[in-house]
Amino acid sequence: MESITNNSSPKDVKESLLLQGIPESDALKVEENGVDGEALFHLKDEDFRIMLPGRVGVVRKIRLLLDSLKTPIMNSMEVEKMSASSSSIEDESLFSPATSGSFLTSSPLVPIREIPLPCFSTRVLKWLKSEENVVENIDKIIEEMAHHVIANGDMKARRDYDQFGKRILQEYPCLKFTSGKNDWSYINNKLSQKIRNIRWRQKRLGKPKKTEGVRSFVALQPEDANQMSFEEMEEELQKAVDAHDEPRINHIMRKSFKKRRQIIQGMTGGMEEILERFPLLKESHHVISEFLGLIKAGDYESRYVQFLQGLEKTLHPEKDYKEEDEPDISDEIELLLDLQTTLKCGKGAKKSHKLRPVIAKAQLKDTRSDDPQVPRLILETSEGTLKAAVVAYGHIFELAKCQVIDAIRLLMATYYVFDLTYPTQYQVLGFFQFWLLNDTKNDFFKSSSFHKVSRKFENVFNS
Repeated sequence: MESITNNSSPKDVKESLLLQGIPESDALKVEENGVDGEALFHLKDEDFRIMLPGRVGVVRKIRLLLDSLKTPIMNSMEVEKMSASSSSIEDESLFSPATSGSFLTSSPLVPIREIPLPCFSTRVLKWLKSEENVVENIDKIIEEMAHHVIANGDMKARRDYDQFGKRILQEYPCLKFTSGKNDWSYINNKLSQKIRNIRWRQKRLGKPKKTEGVRSFVALQPEDANQMSFEEMEEELQKAVDAHDEPRINHIMRKSFKKRRQIIQGMTGGMEEILERFPLLKESHHVISEFLGLIKAGDYESRYVQFLQGLEKTLHPEKDYKEEDEPDISDEIELLLDLQTTLKCGKGAKKSHKLRPVIAKAQLKDTRSDDPQVPRLILETSEGTLKAAVVAYGHIFELAKCQVIDAIRLLMATYYVFDLTYPTQYQVLGFFQFWLLNDTKNDFFKSSSFHKVSRKFENVFNS
């Protein structure tokens, strides 16, 4: 019976009743009447009399089983029990709101919903743990908390808020702004108001579109009772790092991928904040693994040869190019540099903010990672071998003895994994996204030169 919830289907209700010893014929009648989990908690004696006529003992057993599902608040109240000598089931005292707590805002037999505690962003965690600037930033803390509650199924009953407030104050005592029996009331009132505001905004205006350079907080999904929490995964990951257990590290990184992406999308401090929170992403192979979890690797790898052939015919139609010819590394790099030059976009960019090319040939030992917020790809060739590095935000992600497609993948991975927006001048990145990765969901600014080259490129495949 404990498995019955508001979301249980009539079949689930029947099977649960059978497990509790209710005769199959009676359980089948409950199913035939379309009684699901929500309806079962609201049935009155009149409903039972019509559905199960003359089955007084069975009805009593079902009512007692329902009574056992009451919340701790309701179990502490005095509820009138049915007399053993009574032959009538017309007494509705067990279901009467007056005896089961009419002050509750939802059905008296619906169990308390336990919302998992929020996984706050790095800046909020810093305020809460240091207990500094909590008062000044309470609105930001409440906002993340509200998005978390809504993402985890929302809560509307007062007792749900009370339970959530108690747990929050136990975890973060610095949020206790009032004294007395209900010292969580201040947080609950602000949280309730913020949730109502968000609900109203979503209903009235619809879900807002994500604008350039803006990230919206995305909270973690409810934890599976049979799985480790994200905090436990992080602890296991740190143990694996200390033990230099690379297979274990890769396993936990894959297992925690979804929740890590949700946290990253909720961060507002850029790449520095992400690397501080997840230092393993400073390593190139972890960045690439994260990227492969976001896209379909096999698709773009199989398209790469066609992509190069299409570029050759688009940018250099005068050349006598044969299908069986495969460009070497130097040819591939020159082709990419030609594409970058052709797609060059200077509109909308001030001269003082002119950026260096996103793809460049240079010696890696001379590479300086002094570009403030612009990941760039540096390529170095020596005796037919290629080394590559992406420099960004004071960090260098290197690849030794790689192919050109590996270098492109690392460059695109940096923007995808760290949730970065392409600068307007870097139209070549959008070209890779659109034609190589086949990603049309994430929009970006397209210049006139982008549209012009794209039309020619498309015509090559249609001819």
